[in-house]
Amino acid sequence: MLTFNNTIGTQEKQVEEVCLINPEDFYGEISPRAIKEEGIHNLQSPLTLFRQEVCIKVAKHLNTNNFTLIRSPSFTGKTSFGQIFHEYLKKTKQNVYIRRVALIWLDYNREENFESSWKFYTGRTFSDWFEFAESNDVLFILDNVQMFYNSSLAIYDLFWKKIKSASHRMSFLMLAGYGEKPGTQHSTPITLPYYEDPQILFLKISEYHELYTRSCPIIIDSSLSKEELEILDHVIEYKNFEASPIREKNSPLSKLIKRGYLIKIGNTDVYKIPSPWYYKIYVFQIKTKIYKPFLGRLPENKEGISKLLVEALKRFRLFRAAHTLSVGENNSILEVFWHNELYISLANYFILPFISSHVGKYFGSSGDFDIYINDLHWAIDILHNGIQIEENMLKFLHTGVYGAYLPIKQRVVLDFRLSTGNIPLQEQILENYIIIVASVDYEYFTLYSKEFYQLRVIANGKNLEDSYNNNKIE
Repeated sequence: MLTFNNTIGTQEKQVEEVCLINPEDFYGEISPRAIKEEGIHNLQSPLTLFRQEVCIKVAKHLNTNNFTLIRSPSFTGKTSFGQIFHEYLKKTKQNVYIRRVALIWLDYNREENFESSWKFYTGRTFSDWFEFAESNDVLFILDNVQMFYNSSLAIYDLFWKKIKSASHRMSFLMLAGYGEKPGTQHSTPITLPYYEDPQILFLKISEYHELYTRSCPIIIDSSLSKEELEILDHVIEYKNFEASPIREKNSPLSKLIKRGYLIKIGNTDVYKIPSPWYYKIYVFQIKTKIYKPFLGRLPENKEGISKLLVEALKRFRLFRAAHTLSVGENNSILEVFWHNELYISLANYFILPFISSHVGKYFGSSGDFDIYINDLHWAIDILHNGIQIEENMLKFLHTGVYGAYLPIKQRVVLDFRLSTGNIPLQEQILENYIIIVASVDYEYFTLYSKEFYQLRVIANGKNLEDSYNNNKIE
């Protein structure tokens, strides 16, 4: 293992400072972006999200913990966070020597190679930085630390023993992937005060909203063709898309590049989503959609449950019906699709502490219905295309499989359809029964019931202001 004399002459030390540090590299990150296609591709972009709140939280923790480790799974933004935290420190710790190093950049087959590669990226050898920190404040942001857990590495002792004996003026933020098992070769060789909450890296709902509204393509764009969606699905599954050089200006791949969904990697014919965060934003938008929550009052009566459903349908991701594979005979969309989307809308956007799905057997019922609002005792059952209307309505009677066992104050049966054919007259519609017809373009619903007839409700979160603080159905 390399050893260094702890004493150094004043004159020699001054020469060393002049040789190794220059004003332009005071905060230096001499290296290019990581060798792998990770992190943020352009920190100077006005679209970059710098996550001020998270940076402040981590910086505060580092003030009292010189060694801080953040562990998190792949594609949760560790490298990206290291980059933006570096930018944050440039502005807030101007008297500290800051270096960000991804350990995948380094040579670590021999100690000499490790020291020289560290000098290449930071201006000093690894060991020299520890000498320098005896009289200067130094902060390292170390990415991919899990690479150095293996005790068989040639630089294992040098790396961890130096860190363990570091001066109090030296701080380390370590970013590592999961896989660590304490007491094995997959664990850090020294005890660190973990900052071990992966949630620190995960984007909040507000940050998702800010990022995808400012910088990420809106996935629900109706002009996405089947071919374009297939390319994006391929990228999600295999992390990239490889294609021959683009010759047609209006090819599906060309359109995706122009609209910001994909970027080309270097001089290759490989295309990727711009960064891991963009990747997660895309997946997030496929799985869900962020709309304004409902903050109005819900009366605990029939009007209340009707208002709940109307507001839920406004936040319903109806656009997903265009691509769902939950289809039955005559391409009708199955009940499971309507159930899942309604549950997501109710759970995400309403202050309803307890929402249960497929309730019945717990209470001793021989059947179950789709959604139950526990504290309000509101029951919602779902069917499609008018199938078994009477049978479903009878279940709610005092002698039925629901009514005989469950406390139910308000109830409703929802009948989702894709066609207005065979809609009964208003006076013929049963009590507590709402027919809901989706538009051909999956932009709105038309509702039919005893209380309201041909009521249009705009879906996909596009018309939420009108009834936000009102108590009447609009």
